[in-house]
Amino acid sequence: MRYFEHRMRQPADPTLTPHGLDALSPDRQRTLLWRIARDFTRDEAAEHMPEWTARPCPVYPRGPSTYTGAVLGDDGRHHLWHENTGIVCTEEAAASPEGGPWAHKDTYVWKTAEKRLRQRTVSWQVQPAGEPVHADLVPWAERCWAQDSILRWPEWVDMSSPKTRERWRVAEQAGFGCSVCGGGGLAFMDHDPFTGLIRGMLCTHCNNNVDLCPHAEGCMWGEYLDDPPAVHLGLMYPRLANTRARTLERVALRGWDPGLFADVRAWRERNPGQGALW
Repeated sequence: MRYFEHRMRQPADPTLTPHGLDALSPDRQRTLLWRIARDFTRDEAAEHMPEWTARPCPVYPRGPSTYTGAVLGDDGRHHLWHENTGIVCTEEAAASPEGGPWAHKDTYVWKTAEKRLRQRTVSWQVQPAGEPVHADLVPWAERCWAQDSILRWPEWVDMSSPKTRERWRVAEQAGFGCSVCGGGGLAFMDHDPFTGLIRGMLCTHCNNNVDLCPHAEGCMWGEYLDDPPAVHLGLMYPRLANTRARTLERVALRGWDPGLFADVRAWRERNPGQGALW
């Protein structure tokens, strides 16, 4: 409910054509109604659709804000890397000739015992000393943090976590970064809550809100839902039984059931008390 209240405070977009619930595919209708079942019945949703569709979804295209490659340099640090350019983690490196060596510069500031600030600028040359790896896998302490960095490192992916290793295996097939806004780094596995098929990899913001998109056209979230980029891979979301159990509880809240969950009911009978409401 708060999501749509926030949307109503945004100005209408004249490029968007208001439409009703029936303009969405049956799958999208079902998923949208499932997400808003706590606050709206189908009839209430149909009544509000022209208002919702007149305003844009809060999608924030970010593009390739991170590089996914990194390479160990002969200075002992990993540096952001692009196969066509080389080391690209600082302005100094970007200005260096293709093929290297790549120039780096950093300024260190400290306070003396007399509480005076001192600083020193250090410059050095870097040549790659290893094979490129995924930047996500490089621990924080091993990364180049030159002060004039012009690109952002992705979040570190701790592969000691079994759940993270699962996401990584899926991302290797479905693609890294957010499938909608282009944000870099290892994203979340987004799946169809009814079929269980993984639809793509999404950042936190897109993953939390994409199913609430009411637009039939003119919206990046809607385009993603109409043609999920990873569905053709046929990958099923891990721990699907528990996820489907929560899905069933949500649809039952409003008294409607698409009739797809005989296996979920059987799982719930075998595992009473598991699967809290979302």
